[in-house]
Amino acid sequence: MLRMKQAAILLASTVAALAGCAGTAPQNTPDAALNALVEEYFERQLELSPMNATAIGDTRYDDRLDESTSPGFREKQLGIERAFLDRARRMDIAQLSPAARITFEIFSTEREQALAGQKFHEEYMPLNQMSGLPMDLAVYGSGSGPQPFKTANDYQRFLARMRQFPRWVDGAIAQMRTGMSLGITLPKPAVAKVVPQLRGIVTATPQESIFWGPVKDLPADIPAAERQRISQAYATALSQEVLPAYARLADFFERDYLPAARTTVGWSDLPDGAAWYRWRIRGATTMDLPPEQIHELGLKEVARIRAEMLAVKEQVGFKGDLDAFFKHLEDDPQFYFDNEQELLDAYRDVKRRIDALLPKLFSDFPKADYEIRPVEAFRAASAAGGSYQAPSADGTRPGIFYINTTTCVRSRASDSKRFPCTRRRPAIISRLPSSRSSPTCRDSGVSTTTSRTRKAGRCMPSRSARNWACSPTPTSGTAGSRMKCCAPCGWWSTPACTPRAGRASSRSSTCSTTRRWPRAT
Repeated sequence: MLRMKQAAILLASTVAALAGCAGTAPQNTPDAALNALVEEYFERQLELSPMNATAIGDTRYDDRLDESTSPGFREKQLGIERAFLDRARRMDIAQLSPAARITFEIFSTEREQALAGQKFHEEYMPLNQMSGLPMDLAVYGSGSGPQPFKTANDYQRFLARMRQFPRWVDGAIAQMRTGMSLGITLPKPAVAKVVPQLRGIVTATPQESIFWGPVKDLPADIPAAERQRISQAYATALSQEVLPAYARLADFFERDYLPAARTTVGWSDLPDGAAWYRWRIRGATTMDLPPEQIHELGLKEVARIRAEMLAVKEQVGFKGDLDAFFKHLEDDPQFYFDNEQELLDAYRDVKRRIDALLPKLFSDFPKADYEIRPVEAFRAASAAGGSYQAPSADGTRPGIFYINTTTCVRSRASDSKRFPCTRRRPAIISRLPSSRSSPTCRDSGVSTTTSRTRKAGRCMPSRSARNWACSPTPTSGTAGSRMKCCAPCGWWSTPACTPRAGRASSRSSTCSTTRRWPRAT
């Protein structure tokens, strides 16, 4: 996803949770005023980023495309940040409840961070090899992304959205030309990877396009005449507007932008790059640490992990040094799948086994399940090995765990366990919308409501957990260890979990830092 979009979605998620941090405050109280301010800001962000609204299941702006490359957009965005920060600062912090003060501090700090970055022109790099609106739009328009395609009106709304893409492209090219004149460009290796991605979306006919997927799957309950009209409208828009815009953007990247792209790779190599990099560090860590100190932390972690790897080498009895062990793991065919389907089947099998174990670990289940899918071919070359797309807020659209199967023969068999079990599944639980209205911390002494009922000593799952097995001892940990489960966070935690009221309970608890992962056995 686009870098700005990632930040905006994270911001939207944070704001959504912050809106309820003070609980359901009575009207006409300082807490209620703060909640209203945060809610208003959240709504403004959805208006500014309509594709983000679609991503969280809000369909009000499904016919709009982001205006992030339009003249004046950045000034409008910064103006909103400034106005809401001013309004927050006029509040009397002393009158806020302790929970509301946390909301205030986070909200104000994020606005200050956004304004501190106004001198750094990241808008001059509107897409890269990992993410960008052109790639997002193709995923949305494929029929398997966040954009709904259930009714004739849904089709009409996306038609209106994608017809705005040429305007976005022209703005992006203008921004990048400005960046070229100022020395603010992507690194040359990154630009080289963008070109084939864009070329991969361009097809000779609309019917070959990724955008034709929803047209091929037009619902049968749409009248035949309307289906014909939609098909013709999509064919015209794709052939005359959308695909030519992709081709125009690809031509610009290949002929103009690539030769002008910088040969350096670090943020610090950009104009005022050292300060720019420090600003990004603060945005990512919330701390004012110098890059050198963070690098030292990284080196210590590398040394620690390498020592653990050495212990594994000794444990399995490998003869040779650690580098030889790495090469063995990299080259031996036994560690790889033979084809894409085998890889996907392995991931789905691990998911099935994890799902069956969940009632032993968690008391709170999400509304939405998640699916395992291969990354779309046009973006696979530069996509991560595994990535996750959150579900809609109401749980009607599942989450998606994407596996990059482009080089499936070289995809490790061990990854099917490493990603969804020891990395992805707990993280997925933390992002899925909960079926509950309040957080649960089992055995933590916190009194909460529950979406599960007990019958004859067994846990009966709510409707949202209907596909998972039940357990008579849901609070038991693995290997006989009794642990506490902070369900909204999705982590095993000891010894306690701190509840925090929020707009969505799946985002509204913080767990202790001791984490243990369930095994899919």
